[in-house]
Amino acid sequence: MVKQIYKIPMPLSMEEYNLAQHYVTMVEKIAPSDPDSELIEMEEYDENSEHAKETDGKAGLYVHRRFHMEKKMPGVITMMAPKGSMETDIYSYVSFPMSRDSHGKIIFL
Repeated sequence: MVKQIYKIPMPLSMEEYNLAQHYVTMVEKIAPSDPDSELIEMEEYDENSEHAKETDGKAGLYVHRRFHMEKKMPGVITMMAPKGSMETDIYSYVSFPMSRDSHGKIIFL
């Protein structure tokens, strides 16, 4: 498997970006902006945690979200699809500056 790294120059320092990233996630926890997404779990983890395996042993933030897509699909598809098939779970491991996302289930299973 080939790993590709993209570097984008930013007008912020790394410390400012890390602080802003934590701020945005905490604001999202208090007042979610998207009514079709649900925040299931958000927790910080340290180097000895089970979640640290996903980020090469570094401390970070674990976020589990569920997206509901019934309202974004045409009515015909929503009627034919089984109940619960238009939801997808996303697991995010944010260990600054690295971030890893994985999807829990495939839509229209």
